[in-house]
Amino acid sequence: MNLVITGKQLELTDAMKHMVEEELAFLTEVLPEDKPVTVTIEANPTHKASVLFYHNGDVVRLEQNGRDIYVLFPQLAKRLKKHLRGIEKLSRAFKKETLQDKTPMSQEVEDIEVSAEVTKRKRFEMKPMSEKEAVLQMKMLGHEQFIFANADMQNTICLLYTRKDGDFGVIETTY
Repeated sequence: MNLVITGKQLELTDAMKHMVEEELAFLTEVLPEDKPVTVTIEANPTHKASVLFYHNGDVVRLEQNGRDIYVLFPQLAKRLKKHLRGIEKLSRAFKKETLQDKTPMSQEVEDIEVSAEVTKRKRFEMKPMSEKEAVLQMKMLGHEQFIFANADMQNTICLLYTRKDGDFGVIETTY
């Protein structure tokens, strides 16, 4: 793993860098040596630490806020360990589920015509799920937003998002 530590509005001390290296040492077992892991420590009225890296094709990004960097970073590392365990469990469950699929993915994907205005397009399968399942998935992925097919409302695609106050909001489509 290639650890890149940056400080925003604060000068990083050797003790801070050493603490970050020690707390994230477990990532050497999970990530190859050439994978970059970006750690940003920010000082405002409170401290904010974030970790960002790619693992098995997914973006892993976690943040932690607190008053003391020496307390909040170990908490962030603990959350990161738990998050990675959750990702591995989901990955195993997903692999087991996709092995049981009846049609290969190549038959389901259609050719996409790209216009000059659209610069990126993604397609993915959605299994119907409840709002509670969607919240769990979003938390496990560490995302701020999550699109899902609402199992409680037929033919409804919803966007789940994290509000500034920490609660969740849902945008429901109608057509």
